[in-house]
Amino acid sequence: MSEQLRHVEHEAKPEHGREALPKQPEVSVEHEKQKQHEVLEHAKKAVEQQAKSKEDVSVESGTHRNEQPLFVNHELKSIALNRTLARVRRHLSAPDRLLSKAIHQPAVQAVSEAGAKTVARPSGLLFGGATALIGSSLALYLAKHYGFRYNYFLVLVLFVGGFAVGLALEFGLWLLRRRRVNL
Repeated sequence: MSEQLRHVEHEAKPEHGREALPKQPEVSVEHEKQKQHEVLEHAKKAVEQQAKSKEDVSVESGTHRNEQPLFVNHELKSIALNRTLARVRRHLSAPDRLLSKAIHQPAVQAVSEAGAKTVARPSGLLFGGATALIGSSLALYLAKHYGFRYNYFLVLVLFVGGFAVGLALEFGLWLLRRRRVNL
């Protein structure tokens, strides 16, 4: 009996600083839905009043006085390149630093970029190297086996031929991709 009495006393007292919440009358679900609908309608009206039409908003070209330019121009690219090169060169040894300064001269870099876009194509180098390796190995084997003299000029000829085949294949694939995009 004492156990039951303690249980009843415990229910009557609020726990550790919690106050008993007053009982609220039950609100119907329909009344709550009506309130939500009214709040939603009020929000829609407020948005419609504050919204601007597309005719009222104009897109300005250029930048404002207080804003940074949003485009990256040649000057920004060169500044970023120079900062990166200076940061990397601090960690290089003296000979490597000197070589880096020579390689990154504008004239040397322009020739390198032009060569990378035209002459030093990866597909041409891959096919040229593979053709020169396989062809010269075969020619060396045949020269040893049949006893004729090996000609070292053959390596250069095989490399140039393989390079041309690699460029032709790359160009053909480029044309096929371009044709698929246009269809």
